[in-house]
Amino acid sequence: MYLLGEQPAYADQLISRLQSIPAKLLDGLSPCGEPLQIERSENLAADLPSNQLFIIDNGLLHALVDERPLFYLQEGDLVGLRQGIDLPTCRYTSDEPLTLIPYSRSDVFKHIYADEPRQELFIQYWSAIPPCCPMPWRASSSPRFVHPPASSTSPRAMH
Repeated sequence: MYLLGEQPAYADQLISRLQSIPAKLLDGLSPCGEPLQIERSENLAADLPSNQLFIIDNGLLHALVDERPLFYLQEGDLVGLRQGIDLPTCRYTSDEPLTLIPYSRSDVFKHIYADEPRQELFIQYWSAIPPCCPMPWRASSSPRFVHPPASSTSPRAMH
């Protein structure tokens, strides 16, 4: 996930830690269907079933919070955790083909809560994300903080 704004001093350590968690959370859990191919979407949440979570297998997903571009997700990021939270509004868009691997939402949570080490990973992951962030950020497998170049509004990766 690329997050617009200043990169905090602890970002590299946080990124390294968070990148490994989603795969560990889903380890041993099978997808609930075939990968979904989406050519483009202006509102991905409206295009997806609410009873599933998705791992981005290929492509880039832009997130607009209160209609302002704030971050984007890419391969390995988990999408679909945020449900029933009205504020801030978050809309996902994709201008390019996107491949998503579906997992049963209830099976994911049962899988996490059936194993104490996975529970601990989920708590560590959840607590590592700033409280102002919408839920999908809390499940990103690859967060990378960015800020727009001085002459442009498009994000660039900070390493």
